[in-house]
Amino acid sequence: MMRGMRTNLWLRWRALWKRRQLERDLDDELAFHLAMRGESGRRRFGNVELVKEDLRDQWTFRAIENFWRDLRYAGRMLWKSPGFTLVAILSLVIGIGANTAIFSVVDAILLKSLPVRDPVQLRLVLWTGKKGGPTSFAQAYATRSGSDDQMVSWFP
Repeated sequence: MMRGMRTNLWLRWRALWKRRQLERDLDDELAFHLAMRGESGRRRFGNVELVKEDLRDQWTFRAIENFWRDLRYAGRMLWKSPGFTLVAILSLVIGIGANTAIFSVVDAILLKSLPVRDPVQLRLVLWTGKKGGPTSFAQAYATRSGSDDQMVSWFP
């Protein structure tokens, strides 16, 4: 089974590079079969182009060939309209740059842990404040703890 698959893949790979020769061989083979069958056999044989298409599907990578053909077509169209190409490339550059900048900011602010000794023990404190009390969380924390060495103030 593995040997058959390997042989099949090798033949399909080779068909990518020897397309013209395989097309000539296919035309010769079908012409021979049609000549041997005569006029009445041609009707039973069916549509020659359909048979060719089925045989091509068996000995080629159809998806790879279609992808390569589409890629060449896209390149030709982009070369034909340089204004559109410039706008498309600039749009991609601006979009990728903006996306990278936004992700960098989100990564620095939200995703990375804060530079403290034990970030697991951090707690979120919401300060509502009283009249005459501290004006910020950092002042409230410093007032309550009496020590500034463990205080972290962070506001998103």
